Amino acid sequence: MAEYKRLYTKEEIDDLLQWFAQRYDRLPERIALDDSTTVVGMPDTARRLCEMVETNCENPTFGACIRHVFRLRERLIEDCGL
Repeated sequence: MAEYKRLYTKEEIDDLLQWFAQRYDRLPERIALDDSTTVVGMPDTARRLCEMVETNCENPTFGACIRHVFRLRERLIEDCGL
C-alpha cells in the first residue's frame, strides 16, 4: 500500500502524473478503492485529482490526499491491469 508522506519527491509526483496521463482513455468508469470507497466517473475524477496533486504537491497539508491518488493507482493496476 502507498506509504503516507507529508511531502513526496518531484520524481514520485512526476511518475504518478505521467502514469495517469498515459491511461486517461483506458480508465474504467468506476472502481472500488476499498470496501467503503467507490470512485464513479473515474476518467474525470482522475484528471481532477491529478490537477490537485500538481497544484498542491509542495504543500504538506495535502500529503494524505496525494497518498489517496497513489492508492488509486495501485488499485487500478491490481484490478484492471493498467
